[in-house]
Amino acid sequence: MAFFACLPLEVVIMSFKTGLVGFLLFGVISLNAVAEVRLLEGWTRSPPPGVDRLAIYGRLVNDGG
Repeated sequence: MAFFACLPLEVVIMSFKTGLVGFLLFGVISLNAVAEVRLLEGWTRSPPPGVDRLAIYGRLVNDGG
């Protein structure tokens, strides 16, 4: 927790939004579709300030459902 205390509030909020979007993307979609979605050969990038979208590069694979 001390790590976040030294960061600007904007960075902490952006990190929280990115984590929330990631949870919704991989968690809720997986629960609703009864499937597992994996990111292969890719990465995510945090959006710049003022942008509400998470950049995902790579290939998403559905292993179920």
